[in-house]
Amino acid sequence: MIGTKKHYLVINASHFADSKTERFCRLFELNLDLDAVSFSRIDLRRKNIPFADGTYRLPQNKELKQLRTQVLDCDGMFIATPTHWFSAPGRLKALIDHLTPIEAKLWKRERLLGLAIYAPEGGELGVFQSVVPALNHMGFSLVGSGYAYRRNRGKPEAWVVKEIVGMAKRFSC
Repeated sequence: MIGTKKHYLVINASHFADSKTERFCRLFELNLDLDAVSFSRIDLRRKNIPFADGTYRLPQNKELKQLRTQVLDCDGMFIATPTHWFSAPGRLKALIDHLTPIEAKLWKRERLLGLAIYAPEGGELGVFQSVVPALNHMGFSLVGSGYAYRRNRGKPEAWVVKEIVGMAKRFSC
């Protein structure tokens, strides 16, 4: 925790700067009570996260150490992500894989988790299944109504906006 305020990470897993998931992130950020909490943003498209090989011999570099420190110091994460073939994008999965070395440290306190998925062709449950159980195993708990997905390509459904705004309000308590 940074200072006396709770501090959250907002993670955008999209490969594109002006994406639906970027809009999810902005909506979440704009609805946080910044008198009560602070946040920082991680845009995975700007990070060079190597893929893990399934062992504990994970690559070590300055950027990965910095990401792990940010995750250890946060009180929770809001993740906005698109679907890639009914699952999470490789960059998001690689980030989660690279948290393995700090798993025991993460368990020392509970952290909140919120997840918003852009799934125009479906697959939101595949993303949920590849993200939430792994992070839950590391001590992150899905905040009440902390899961929203958007299926259409046009204007977002009102309930999606309401859920993301609600997540920000619950993170601000």
